[in-house]
Amino acid sequence: MSRYHVGRKVRSKYITFYRDGCIVHKYIPQVQIDGKFIFCGDEKSPSKLMECSTRKEAWLAAKSIRDKAMKKTSQEGIGDE
Repeated sequence: MSRYHVGRKVRSKYITFYRDGCIVHKYIPQVQIDGKFIFCGDEKSPSKLMECSTRKEAWLAAKSIRDKAMKKTSQEGIGDE
């Protein structure tokens, strides 16, 4: 049984960081869990964060992750309402 509460809100955060001698600008999707916004991870990227080129792409990725998490928690009997 899950102990986390998945919220309905999603957002993307614009982050600038330094990688391999270059300045990189990316959007990182965030999902609301237990009232806090958590960055979405990706094991394939060097930063271990899910990196998106556009705000829309990041928002859609966050929405997809949120929907999967809400579906999983609703199957366990812990929903968002």
